[in-house]
Amino acid sequence: MRFWRECARRRVIREAFQVSLLVGTALNLINHPGLLTGHALTLHGVGELALNYLVPFAVSSHGQATAALRSDQEGIRAD
Repeated sequence: MRFWRECARRRVIREAFQVSLLVGTALNLINHPGLLTGHALTLHGVGELALNYLVPFAVSSHGQATAALRSDQEGIRAD
């Protein structure tokens, strides 16, 4: 339960969103360059684009929450 509470913190969400925006955009440009030249987007393609944002968001949130919980255990939490 504490893990999900950490994931829901405003700072974690904001930073995970920023990571997701940067990494997801880079992944989409690398994996789907045809979108820049006007190729059609399929429903499958929309799912891939969404996952390229969702996965970095989840990984960043997990990492931040885990680090916060560990620092709590060690008594070195900064915020």
